[in-house]
Amino acid sequence: MTTGQILLAIITGLAVNECSEMSPWAARKLVRWSAHPRYAPPSRAEELAALIDDRPGRLFKLIAS
Repeated sequence: MTTGQILLAIITGLAVNECSEMSPWAARKLVRWSAHPRYAPPSRAEELAALIDDRPGRLFKLIAS
């Protein structure tokens, strides 16, 4: 394995870690953004965002939105 391959593996691992940490935040933003034009009361968007928080795991929260 070359030095370039090792560095690529480390950078890829760090990028995946950051994306999985960011996915719950992105799921909540996506739910609020998509619920805003569909539902008049903003409390409905908050209710849907709370459902995302109840989902287990990080990536599943993004998939469930």
